Amino acid sequence: MSWDVLHDDDGKPGLVLRTDRLRDPLGLKVFVELAGPRILILAEVVYLLRKSAAHPAISLDGDVLTIDGANRRVVYRITGKDPVRYAFAAEWPD
Repeated sequence: MSWDVLHDDDGKPGLVLRTDRLRDPLGLKVFVELAGPRILILAEVVYLLRKSAAHPAISLDGDVLTIDGANRRVVYRITGKDPVRYAFAAEWPD
């Protein structure tokens, strides 16, 4: 089992994703365990998503990050840059 955690701007978990390689050996299913209204995404992750498809369930189209989880779909819009943390702020679109 693998966990990925993105934090909100207060340092609390904002988005928790899980893959289960025991049941899904290719790791193609992503489970959204927690999705808060605001997250910080490392600039390196944004770069990788823009350059290539990092995972079939995760896409970045312009400034819209979409996660098509096996249990839930989550959409975030990148709203700003945090140069101190080298990250981008993202939040649920209204």
